[in-house]
Amino acid sequence: MMKQENGKNKQIEEEVRRTLESVDGWGDIEPGHNFYALLQQRLTSIEESSENWVIRLLFGYRLAPSLLAFFLILNVLTAWLVLRPGNEARTEYRQAGVEAMADEFSISGSLFLSENGLK
Repeated sequence: MMKQENGKNKQIEEEVRRTLESVDGWGDIEPGHNFYALLQQRLTSIEESSENWVIRLLFGYRLAPSLLAFFLILNVLTAWLVLRPGNEARTEYRQAGVEAMADEFSISGSLFLSENGLK
């Protein structure tokens, strides 16, 4: 069994050696007259096609208008929620909460409110 494996290994090594010797005998291969121009053109086309696709998606006039509209609507909604009538009642609740917290931590509530412009 060992002799068969050893014989196969020698046969494989001999085949590899002959193949490498035949490749060594080829010599230098000269590129065609327009090889470098074609290579440069191909590299340029690959660079252009793999340009950052996220930026192209965002700023390629596809997603940018919808994002602009979304943020505009979000800002208008936020402004309406903050500036709508009835916020005065919430301010009273906030002052009561600040006073309760000031009492809990032994801080003068009126001093705390006046320093923070809440009263």
